[in-house]
Amino acid sequence: MTSRREFLVYLSSTVADLEDERTLAQQVIGDHGRIKTSYRASEEGVVATCIKDVRECDLYVAILGQRYGHVPGIENPEQKSITELEYEACRQPGNGRPPIPRLIFIKPTDHVPGIAQAHIDALSNPATADRMKAFLQRANGPTEVAFEFRSSGDLRAELKVRMSAKAAEFHAQHAQPTGILGGERIWKNRLAPVAIAYVPGTDSAFHAKYAAGGGEKFTALELSPDAADYIFEADRGFSRAQLGCLLLTTASLNRFFTGVGVDKVEALIDFQRAATGRFVLLCVGIAAANLPQAWNRASVMEIDAATWAGPSELLFSKIFAGIQTLAPELSAAARLALPYLILAPTDAEAAAIDATGGAGFAGFEDDDERKLRGEQFKAIKAAASKLNATWPAGVYGTEPEAWRCFGPASVTARELVATAVQRINAAPAGARERRFLQGAILVPRCYRLSDFVTDRFGSRRAIEALRDRGGLILVDELALLEPALRKTAKILLSGTRSAIASISPCDPAHLPFSKLLGDLSFLTVGTLVSRFTVDQDPRCELALNSVARVERWLKLAIPELMLAADEQEVNQKLAASMHTLLV
Repeated sequence: MTSRREFLVYLSSTVADLEDERTLAQQVIGDHGRIKTSYRASEEGVVATCIKDVRECDLYVAILGQRYGHVPGIENPEQKSITELEYEACRQPGNGRPPIPRLIFIKPTDHVPGIAQAHIDALSNPATADRMKAFLQRANGPTEVAFEFRSSGDLRAELKVRMSAKAAEFHAQHAQPTGILGGERIWKNRLAPVAIAYVPGTDSAFHAKYAAGGGEKFTALELSPDAADYIFEADRGFSRAQLGCLLLTTASLNRFFTGVGVDKVEALIDFQRAATGRFVLLCVGIAAANLPQAWNRASVMEIDAATWAGPSELLFSKIFAGIQTLAPELSAAARLALPYLILAPTDAEAAAIDATGGAGFAGFEDDDERKLRGEQFKAIKAAASKLNATWPAGVYGTEPEAWRCFGPASVTARELVATAVQRINAAPAGARERRFLQGAILVPRCYRLSDFVTDRFGSRRAIEALRDRGGLILVDELALLEPALRKTAKILLSGTRSAIASISPCDPAHLPFSKLLGDLSFLTVGTLVSRFTVDQDPRCELALNSVARVERWLKLAIPELMLAADEQEVNQKLAASMHTLLV
């Protein structure tokens, strides 16, 4: 089996003065590759470890301020700072490799907001002021040009452009052509088996352990309890793995006991369990009985002090063995996540719509729209009631995923997706699905509509990210007639990367396509009609009115969605007009 070739990016900076810029850079870089970061000054063996990590990467990104930073007292005869040593490590990566390309970003003294005097060596630390000046001159000298940024917006914009170009260059260099009937694709979006989140600062010693023994079965991410968008930041890392874990030590557990930390972890557990079915708390020296009761929906794996203090490779070997007992389906083989969302009302919402008799719809501000949507609801109900006299009763559940698309006796939307994935994974060699996916196996990942409607520590932003990177969205027509859900649909159904299908409760369809696609149709939301009629996008289908049609469309659309998402395909025309679609 061909091993995955990831785009590894090393992010270097001093820490105390560049926390915000560092966080911003991690967000941008994380969209293009896997990040390795510089270590904090308190870690042992920091020089050798940092240099080793730099030399393993494909790109070096440095954010430089006006502070030279920590100068290790050992393994450092020339008394250079960690940041400068990392910069120099790019020149000779070893193993016959050419020098590692560098992207340098410099924060000048007139940056807005300004740099504190304590972080400007020329003003506060004469001992390293000259070294810092010389380092900046090297980093922005005749052989490479740095980018000076004077706002976070400038840094984000320039970093996005440069990272996109470098990532495209890297993947073009390492692409391996495969025949349509054989071979295995190198998937950029291939899932690591396990992702472990740890608290930066408090548990940063874990970073060195991961670098020394994590291997290819693990990926690690910093996840601060102080992050406002905690769920979004977590999902950025966990969406790249088959299973997510949170590392807890006594010190980091104490951090979660301040503020709303306990609530954040509870929300994270709920979010990840909905997506993957489980979430694991890795507890170092902490008994499960001492964890907050609100966290009891997570699995717990206890790590004793001797294992934690022992060799890194042994530590990660034991962690993986323990996790496999909880999740035996984990695999180092090619696995791809199929993120999906069901946009449908709950039984309570459907009953409330039905109770108005199509005459209320007070949530629509415009009188004409209230009347129009009421008439459209009556038409849907009349057609649906011919097949199911009790409609909408018995069709919806306590959550959108429990929606039984074609009556009380039919399968749920979640079951439809699961069955489609099973059939695609079981397709024989030579089938269309296998030609698209080659050696990869799909793993369905459910994102809940409730996490968008009720924002829990950035959960709404995580759902929007699903839309932007490309997922599967199944839409109940009735949801487009509920005022609040329609507003949600305008946001989630805008864009070009997701595969979207609207499902009608009526068989045959209650309206001809000429009316369904008219200017006043309830389907004119987001990019649905434009993608269906103008672009004839096969990943957008409207008014599917039977289980057989839904199953057929899923079989066709899902493999193509996976390939397009991995190649980050963009329809430029629709992307450019997205702002008008959100109005």
